[in-house]
Amino acid sequence: MKELIELAEKGRLFWLDLVEEYHINSECQVVIIPDNDLETQKIALKYLPQYLKNKYAKRGIVLMPDDILLKADKEINSSIEIKMCKKADIEAIMKFYCLYEFASNLVVASLKYPPGRKGMGIVGHKGLSYEEVFAGVVYGIMEEA
Repeated sequence: MKELIELAEKGRLFWLDLVEEYHINSECQVVIIPDNDLETQKIALKYLPQYLKNKYAKRGIVLMPDDILLKADKEINSSIEIKMCKKADIEAIMKFYCLYEFASNLVVASLKYPPGRKGMGIVGHKGLSYEEVFAGVVYGIMEEA
């Protein structure tokens, strides 16, 4: 239990550093893409502009582990920036978020993470594709994928 609390505290400190470095406020959405598979990256980045529009956000910060082979540019467009982070920092911020939903402008763009998320169980149900489930469950985009 002590290790979990220490990890969450590291996540809190990492978040505070991000807020200061990127001037994160209510007009900015922070998206964590913890998965290391290319399909998830592509889908998360594909629907991100629509997600930001739906949230009335002027900009977005994407956090991805630095061990991911990123196929996209570090900046998708002028309003979206990608920050490569240590996997341990990503895990810490997700642990902190699991204990306390400290920000309404943060989303974990994954059907598998944080551990315990069961989004993958919907894939294939009634013919739903991975992309359709991801867009709907993670970003709340219910349009046809």
